[in-house]
Parts: sequence; structure tokens; C-alpha cells
Amino acid sequence: YMDLNVDIVGDFTVTMDLTTPGMLIPTTLVAKIAPCKLNYKQENNIPQLWGTMKLAENSIYSFYRPFDASGSLEFTGDMYNPSLQLVAKTKNTRYYNERNQQFIIQMDISGTQEFPLIKFSLNIDGQDQDGEQDKIKGDAIMMILLGRTQRELGSQTASAGTDIASSSFAAILSKIASDFLQGSNVIQSFDLQFQNGNTSIENSQVQVGGNLISNVNWIFSGTLADLSTICIITIEFGFV
Repeated sequence: YMDLNVDIVGDFTVTMDLTTPGMLIPTTLVAKIAPCKLNYKQENNIPQLWGTMKLAENSIYSFYRPFDASGSLEFTGDMYNPSLQLVAKTKNTRYYNERNQQFIIQMDISGTQEFPLIKFSLNIDGQDQDGEQDKIKGDAIMMILLGRTQRELGSQTASAGTDIASSSFAAILSKIASDFLQGSNVIQSFDLQFQNGNTSIENSQVQVGGNLISNVNWIFSGTLADLSTICIITIEFGFV
């Protein structure tokens, strides 16, 4: 039996995998922990942790791109599955309708590490976006990737008409996404293709890739409509 009081007073970082069920995109929290007091117990070789870890500045939540993270981790025994009270936020600028617009994406994260619950909110050019949570979530993901909402992408596809081939239009969108995500440190490649001449955004095929750790890359494949629940994941291991 062990019962220890633990004071965290120096630099301390916690890295957590917060990938939600049904969403295979790698989602991680790198939390800089503020000074705190914890209680560690071990009985019958089962470790337990009690107390609250508050996130300090420079904590990062990665979901397609880095988000500033704040909030706390609450330990009530299970040291491997704390409760979450987190807010992840990112501010970005896009060029739309011939001017720069700021947009803010916020994710309120509750639940536990094993089963995180995420609520999305989106503000574009000072206007909060209303609607069902699935729509806001979809718009937020499209804004992260392309700087456009689902409706804006739909109208962009319709306006393309026969002026450009579907392959050219797909190449344009791929370049927009790649340029928009440059430096995100999460996604390194974005490729979009239309199948059989179909220019429907929802049914277009997308492949997104990035790096997990040194020599380990990930690739997701699916349709753009299903991007938040991509069903095919490939992990590539490279050995030198």
C-alpha cells in the first residue's frame, strides 16, 4: 500500500491521445501543467491518482491543426482516464469575397480521456454560426481545411460549371487546402479528386496525410462528406 502527496512545482508536460470514437484523425493534447497538488495511491498494485491539473499557457490541442488549449484535467482515481474540462480555440484569417475575414473555431471538450465529448462553435467575420451541431462541426472542419463552409464550397462547385474540368477544379481545391494548412504541423498533404466527372463536393474523394512521430506517417482516405469519420487509415513505418 502506498499513499503519497505529490507537489508539481516545475516544468511538467502531459501528452494525451484524445481521438474520439468513430473519428480516426489523430487528436492529441500536449498540456503544460501549472503548479498543483496531487495524491497518488497504490493498493493491490493498482495505481490511483486524485486531484486537478490545470493547463498553463502554451498548451496545444491538435485537431487537423494546432489549437490553443486551456482548462483542466480532473483525476478521481483512474490515473489513465481523467475527466476533461477543456477549451480548444484557434483564430485564423481567410480571404473571401475580396477581403480578409477572421474566423474563430472553438471546441468545448468534456467527458473523459477514453470517451471525450466535443461541442463545436464557429464565428466567421464576427458572426456566430447557428444550426445543428453536425452542421457546425462539418463547417468547422471545412474551414480548418479549406477556409470555406460546406455551403460556400457547394456554391463554388456549382459556379465552376463547365468552365473548368473536374480534375482541374479538384487540383485547385487541393492547392487551396495545402496552402491554407501550410505550417499547421499536423497535416502535411491534402489531395482531392472527383470520380467519373462528378463535381459533387460531398462525394469527392479525399486523401489527407501527416506525420505522427519520426519515420511514422499516417494517411486517411474517404469522401469529403465523411471527413470527420474517415473509415480508412494507413500507418506507414519507415526504417533507416
